[in-house]
Amino acid sequence: MANCITRHIPNTVTCCNLFSGCIASVMAFKGNYELAITFIIIGAVFDFFDGMLARLLKVSGPLGKELDSLADDITFGCTCRHCFLFI
Repeated sequence: MANCITRHIPNTVTCCNLFSGCIASVMAFKGNYELAITFIIIGAVFDFFDGMLARLLKVSGPLGKELDSLADDITFGCTCRHCFLFI
């Protein structure tokens, strides 16, 4: 059984993915597309590592599943749409 700190490490990395997506959206709205794409790539790296860490640490839960879906929707859905909509 994973202890309290280990159980939340993948969720913390997922929150970094979500934060990167939010910053990328702000950059896209401001017209700074280079930084927006940079933050999308950073979010992709966080997305890769949160799944890898969850498998390595053998932790999962309903919060992690929902948070990962939300972070993916923001980082890869909304933000990419804003980048290509305003170009």
